[in-house]
Amino acid sequence: MLLEGSVELIGKGRDERESVVRCCEPIDFFFLAAVLTDMPCLLGALAVEPVKVLTISSQTVREGVASDHRLALNLMGVQARQFRSIVRRVKNLNLRTATERLGCYLMLQRERTGSIAFALPVPKRQIAVRLGMTPESVSRAFASLREYGVSVSGREVVLRDPDLVRARCVPDPLIDLDDRERSFPEADT
Repeated sequence: MLLEGSVELIGKGRDERESVVRCCEPIDFFFLAAVLTDMPCLLGALAVEPVKVLTISSQTVREGVASDHRLALNLMGVQARQFRSIVRRVKNLNLRTATERLGCYLMLQRERTGSIAFALPVPKRQIAVRLGMTPESVSRAFASLREYGVSVSGREVVLRDPDLVRARCVPDPLIDLDDRERSFPEADT
């Protein structure tokens, strides 16, 4: 269980290429599917900042799920949210251009900060990885977004005309992150 920091779940190809499949932020579980099914992990984990994790043996988790109905329901909810997160990522990668992915990411940052001027929360290289792009593609996408009023200097971004960016990139609630789906589920009382 990830308590602090952030972790990228990464798949590696035989040629050592890597792809981020999912990003974990507190409070979240990683490798839960492998634990619940007693199968090998399909991904590796990379801490992208200092992390604090709680490790629980897979045997203990499986025994808890077998004996505690609320735990089973809560972990099923976690798995459902993780599945939806991966589906959103696949849709984002396959249904949008690199410029659209970056534009929608910037619109989400605008919503989170409540401002048209904000600092990127992570370095551009990390944004590239999360959006399934190369750093060069991120630079080209920022250049493409200039004509829609987006300027960037280092990690500082200004969206001079957010409505124009929205019209060009078309955020979609069925693709873009819904914060309600990120949080750890609360146990029913």
